[in-house]
Amino acid sequence: MVGGVYSLAATGFVIVYRTSKVINFAYGEFVMLGAFVTYLGLQQMGIPIWLTLPMVIISMVIISAIIERVVLRPLVGRSTTINTIMVTIGLAMLLTGITRIIWGSQQFVLPSIVPLAPLKIGIISIPPVYILSMCILLVVLAGLAMFFTKSVTGIAMRAVSNDEMGAYSIGINIPKMLILAWSIAGVIAGFAGIIQANLSVLNIELKGILILLFPVVVLGGLESIKGAVIAGFIIGVIESLSAGYIDPLFTSLPLSQITPIVVLLILILIYPYGFYGVKEIERL
Repeated sequence: MVGGVYSLAATGFVIVYRTSKVINFAYGEFVMLGAFVTYLGLQQMGIPIWLTLPMVIISMVIISAIIERVVLRPLVGRSTTINTIMVTIGLAMLLTGITRIIWGSQQFVLPSIVPLAPLKIGIISIPPVYILSMCILLVVLAGLAMFFTKSVTGIAMRAVSNDEMGAYSIGINIPKMLILAWSIAGVIAGFAGIIQANLSVLNIELKGILILLFPVVVLGGLESIKGAVIAGFIIGVIESLSAGYIDPLFTSLPLSQITPIVVLLILILIYPYGFYGVKEIERL
């Protein structure tokens, strides 16, 4: 169930990278913003959840589209990978600063969108928010599968991710596809933020989920949604088992926080391109 949260969040990260080849170091801030916009609607404005969710979707689409158009579009064809990474790091700092100005650094409690009482199945106790996360993940994956295989726009986005110049030569609107990819990723990040904030407290440290997303997307293969989902479950299980069986042995060292990184380093030696990464072959 924990892995479902990581898989959901990592899906948006992969969509951006597949389409624009941008490693978005500000993605954790997108997750954080989705949670804070939900808090704004539910708690500060008193809007019911069925109106708050559309507000979150629209807000994340607008924020993502503006960032892609204003910040990243001018860099197309004029910047190196390192420069783009530095821009996203700066963007992360900017979004964190804006969030701190609006909501401060204190902790908030996001109103629960599902019952708090755990669901008991035999000796297993599962918080309903985990089940909600899994349901959202399945809906998102089904929707993306239909979108990328059945719709003209989805097929066009796949063409852009495979060969941008080739897609441009047959008349595909590349800027439109980039904005759409960032908007979809923003909405997915918003839902991941809602789930993550329901699992813990809401503050600016929610952006730290990016640290755990990197092992997921690298292990799965930066361009594979299927790989991100599988790796998300693997990392989630490893983290949960570490918290349950290793952390009690070392009470002063929360090893569950670094165990996924260690596992990533080991598995990357076996799978250098991740589970479903693109293998690049160069002629010497």
